[in-house]
Amino acid sequence: MDTNEMHLILKNSALVDLPKLFETMKTDHIQELCEVMESHAVWLIRASAYLESRVEMQGHDSAVKAQNKVAAKVRRAMGYTYPRNDITW
Repeated sequence: MDTNEMHLILKNSALVDLPKLFETMKTDHIQELCEVMESHAVWLIRASAYLESRVEMQGHDSAVKAQNKVAAKVRRAMGYTYPRNDITW
C-alpha cells in the first residue's frame, strides 16, 4: 500500500468505520497506516502550536520554540524515546 492510498483511506474514513477498516486490511498495512497517522498527528500539533504563537503576536523564533516544546510533549506521550526532533528553521 502506498502513501497516497493511505491518505485516501484516512481522508474518507470516519471513526465509526474503523472496525470495518480493520477487518478489510492486512496487518502490515494497518501498521503502516498507524505510522502515517502518528506522523500526521505530530505535524498537525506542531503546525497548530506555531500558528497559535504567531497569532499571539510572537515572532518566528518564539513560535518555533513553542512548537518544539509542544512536539516534545506529544512525542513523549506517544512513547517516542529517541532524541528530540526539533525544527530550527
